[in-house]
Amino acid sequence: MTLYIIVGTMVILVLVALFIMLFGISRKRLLQAETQRQKLIIQHQSALIQNNLQTQEEERRRLAANLHDDIGSKLNVIKLFAHQFRSRDITNDRREQLAREMMSTLQKTIDTTRSISHQLYPPTLENFGLIAAVKELSDDINDSSSLDLDFQYHYDEQRVDSVDVELNLLRVLQECIQNSIKYGASLIELVIEYKNKTIDIRYVDNGPGYDPTTPDNQKGMGIQNIHNRIALINATIKNLSAINQGARYRIHFNQKS
Repeated sequence: MTLYIIVGTMVILVLVALFIMLFGISRKRLLQAETQRQKLIIQHQSALIQNNLQTQEEERRRLAANLHDDIGSKLNVIKLFAHQFRSRDITNDRREQLAREMMSTLQKTIDTTRSISHQLYPPTLENFGLIAAVKELSDDINDSSSLDLDFQYHYDEQRVDSVDVELNLLRVLQECIQNSIKYGASLIELVIEYKNKTIDIRYVDNGPGYDPTTPDNQKGMGIQNIHNRIALINATIKNLSAINQGARYRIHFNQKS
């Protein structure tokens, strides 16, 4: 009887030891998995920050190029006009001609400055919201290109609480439209629904489409820019694009979250 008790006790001790060992191994694996998950999260956040900084640098370079090429060149022309205008040998007819040309160049400079400022921060967005800004964008595209942008919208409120959210959503749509134009689409269907503090956007074009799961299609600056802006406002995006089926996106933003 004593032997049975001893053997039973030893078996129990062995089982307890095995349980403790297995628990320790399992715990170690869980800690390793959690550490790896945190590492991946940090790497992902670092990549987002890096891509966001790169996008900002690209926008700064584009702005600098616009200021240098457009505004700078026009100001130099105005400077040349001013030098001629001060000449003592200039005739009255030539002076009047220079004045007209100077005024024309000044107006072009004002228009260019306004255009650049609108690109940086559209006044329609600030004053009237996302729907109005996209409607204006749609009208401009339909009036100035062969691309047909069919924009439909439904809302119970015209504004979200954050202008930053509206601005980032507008930039995402501008990026999508630029990609559609780049790859030869002739039709875009865009629907925005804003109800109960939730924004749902459906975007479809009739371009050649692409496979969004391939690495090359995940690393492009345009796609990275879209994902950076979506992550910045805690929205979500589903890329449903497919080869020969056009570019297709579903964007969701919940203001309550």
